[in-house]
Amino acid sequence: MREYWIVDPSHAVIEVWTLVDGRFARQGVYASADTFPSPTLGETVAVSALFGR
Repeated sequence: MREYWIVDPSHAVIEVWTLVDGRFARQGVYASADTFPSPTLGETVAVSALFGR
């Protein structure tokens, strides 16, 4: 596992953690208007697409 997401569907927010030098570091917290790069997927993710908003 190189990244994991903590998803809060009530607030349409995703917290993304990525593996850096053998430890997980928080990449960021993203709301429905945001996008973020996913190293695992190899693409940019639109948070709104995940929540259907």
